[in-house]
Amino acid sequence: MSGHRINLARLTLPVLILVLAAAVRGEVRLPAIISDNMVLQQGMKVRIWGNAKPGEPVTVTFDKKTSSTVADLQGR
Repeated sequence: MSGHRINLARLTLPVLILVLAAAVRGEVRLPAIISDNMVLQQGMKVRIWGNAKPGEPVTVTFDKKTSSTVADLQGR
């Protein structure tokens, strides 16, 4: 049982950091469904989405993996 708590903690912390980092910068806005205490399916890909200024570079780091992109003309 404690092994499940450790895995959940490992997933929750990076998501929480991502949400807080977005709030500090104020430019990137995440949907309400992405928040602390969210539950993720183990072994499944996780899609992260949100809004930013059009053309703004966006970098997401999650579980020691980093992906970068640029917001499209609609800010997605």
